[in-house]
Amino acid sequence: MYREIDELVDAIVNSDVYLKYKCANDKLTEDETKALLMKHQALQEEYLELRKYEKYISNDEIKNKLKKVKKRMIDNQNIQEYYINYHELQSLLEEVTKIVFQDISDELVLGQFEV
Repeated sequence: MYREIDELVDAIVNSDVYLKYKCANDKLTEDETKALLMKHQALQEEYLELRKYEKYISNDEIKNKLKKVKKRMIDNQNIQEYYINYHELQSLLEEVTKIVFQDISDELVLGQFEV
């Protein structure tokens, strides 16, 4: 059984879907994209911290900054490619899971799928 599992893992890791995902994931470390992601994370953390005090202070400025960064992220080709490839890989993995576990139980629930 372990041999078959290793073969399945190898097939997934060598698939075009996985290789495209890996390439897209690697592009997230490019300077401009990485800086944009780090800026978004920092602003998100700042926003969450300021929400604790929203009764006392306005957080409109941070919301606007966050909105601008999110817009830049949506327009960033590397981030777009990452999400497209991430969802394709996720679909592949869900399909593999469905196939592997289809005959185990009628009541087994796997992610979005009920098998």
